[in-house]
Amino acid sequence: MSFGHGILNKSEKVKLLTYRDIFKDIKDEYFVGKHRNVPTQSRTRDGDGSASYWKSYNRQYTYYFKKFPDWDKIPTWDEMMAVWESCKQGTKDFRDAKIAISAICERMPNEDELMKRVNKVRTQQTIFREEQNITLEEYLAWYDTAYQSMLGIRNRLHREARSKWLWAQGKRKKQ
Repeated sequence: MSFGHGILNKSEKVKLLTYRDIFKDIKDEYFVGKHRNVPTQSRTRDGDGSASYWKSYNRQYTYYFKKFPDWDKIPTWDEMMAVWESCKQGTKDFRDAKIAISAICERMPNEDELMKRVNKVRTQQTIFREEQNITLEEYLAWYDTAYQSMLGIRNRLHREARSKWLWAQGKRKKQ
C-alpha cells in the first residue's frame, strides 16, 4: 500500500490514504455490516445470499469508484465533485453518489470540513422514471416465467438469491 503523509495542526502527523486504500476499507466495512432490512442478518462475501450482497455493493459503491481515474492518488475534493457531477443532478444516481462520496470523506483527516461540503449539496430526487402498470394476469404470467427461469440457474448462490427475490414479489403455490 502506498501512503502519503500530511500535517494537521502543525504537530500532528497523519497518514493520508489513497483511493485504493479507502475503497478497500469501505468494502471490508460493508461486508462485516448487517442487512439494512434484516438487522440480525450479517452480510457475507460468500455463501447464502452473497450474490445479492455483491450486487448491492457494486451498485452502491463500485459503480462510483470506477469513475475515479487514478486509484493510487490521495483524494481531493475537486476529483470527488467531478465524479459526483458526472451524475445528472435530480436523479437517483446523483442522490446515491452522495453515499459513496460521503464514505470516502469519512476516511479523510479533514472529514468534518468535507462532510459539511457534502451536506450542502442538494440531492433531492426530482427526476423519476416513468411508472408502469400491468394487469394481475400479466403479473402472474411474468412471475411464472421468472420462477421457471430461476429453476434453470446452475449456480446455487445465484439461484437462492433469485428465489429470495421472487419470494418478496409474491409467493405462489408450487406446481
